[in-house]
Amino acid sequence: MKKSSTPPLNLVSKAPSHRQLRVSEEIRQILSTIVARGDFFTPELREISITITQVTVSPDLRNALILFMPLGGKEQDGILKRLKKYRNELRYLLSKEITLRYVPNLKFAIDNSIEEAEKMGLLFAKLNKSSNDSEEE
Repeated sequence: MKKSSTPPLNLVSKAPSHRQLRVSEEIRQILSTIVARGDFFTPELREISITITQVTVSPDLRNALILFMPLGGKEQDGILKRLKKYRNELRYLLSKEITLRYVPNLKFAIDNSIEEAEKMGLLFAKLNKSSNDSEEE
């Protein structure tokens, strides 16, 4: 038998499906509302102020990666530890608001896209400045 050179379907990266995008956006809105209202059982979570920037859901809708940015950009590691510690409470609160067969497991990560965009902007500015200087000479 001849072996196929293409990888199995589950290893090929594909664009997210329409359902994944809808579920991701619904989870983002619900978690944002929960955080804004402070509907936590744990007092440690009531004092955090974050912005949920993006939610990515796996194709089977069993796992969700939540990217967030603390307001003011302070205490990122401390907030991340608290969110990881109490992710089951957040999952429970999410289950009360969302209608899915399985509520996804929540994983949290700090969103560094704003910082990366600033770095890229500075690099482009340097490139633009150096190209203008070389044209003048």
